[in-house]
Amino acid sequence: MLIELPIHNLIRLFKMASIGKLMGGLIHNLNGPLQNLGLDIEMAHHSLKSDSGLDNDLINKISKRLNRMEEEFDRIDQIIKISSMKAIQDEDYHKPLHLNYFIQQELLFLQTNLYFKHNVRTELSFQDDLPPLVDLPGDFVLALSWFLQSVIEELESREITSLTVQTSLNDSCVELITSTEEEKLAEKFMGSLNKDISSSPNHKLEDNDVRMMLVLMVFKAGNVSIMSKDEPSGSQIILTIPINKEG
Repeated sequence: MLIELPIHNLIRLFKMASIGKLMGGLIHNLNGPLQNLGLDIEMAHHSLKSDSGLDNDLINKISKRLNRMEEEFDRIDQIIKISSMKAIQDEDYHKPLHLNYFIQQELLFLQTNLYFKHNVRTELSFQDDLPPLVDLPGDFVLALSWFLQSVIEELESREITSLTVQTSLNDSCVELITSTEEEKLAEKFMGSLNKDISSSPNHKLEDNDVRMMLVLMVFKAGNVSIMSKDEPSGSQIILTIPINKEG
C-alpha cells in the first residue's frame, strides 16, 4: 500500500516520532538532578538538626550544597525550556536565528543521548560577530536540530569520542563545521548527506534515512549547501548558510 503525504505533514509526523525517541534520555537527565536535590535537602536538614549553633564550617557546608541545588535547578529549567521549544513550534521559530546560541542549547539538549553525554569530548569554536540568520525556511530550525541529532547518533554507532563544532563568517555566508578526530564517520552516513533518497521510492527507508531526506529537502529550500569530506584523521561536514539582510 502506497501512502502519499504532503511534505509538511511528513515533517510534522517525523517531528513527533523524533521527540518521542528522545523522551527516555530526557527522563534520565531529569531524574539524576532530582535525586541529587533530594539528597542535598535531606543532608541540609540533618546538618541543621545535628548542630545547636551555626559555625563557619557548617555555613560553608550548607552554602556549597545550596549552590549545587541551584545549579541542578537551573539545569532542569534549561532542559525543560528547550524541550518545550521542540514540542511546540511557535512564533520564536520565525525570529532571527542566532546560530552560536542555538548550537550551545541544542548540544545541551542532545545530552539526552547518554553515550554523547558521558563519552564524547566536545570542543566549540564560535566566531563572535556572526549576524543573525533571517528569512529561513519555516522548518529550518527543526532540520538543523535533526542534522545535529544524526551526527550525535553516528558518533555513538562508531564509538567516536571527540567532536568539534565551529562557526565562521565567509563572504555572504555563515559556515557551520562539525568534525571528528582519530575516527571517521561511516561511509554510508557521509554518502547520505549528498544522496537524493527520494529518487528511490521503492527503497526501504530506515528512520535515519527519512530524517536525513527531510533535512536535505529543507536545507535545499533555504539554499543551504552541505559538503562532507574525509580528512586523514577524521571526518568533516560543512553547512554553508546564506545571509539574508533584515528589513
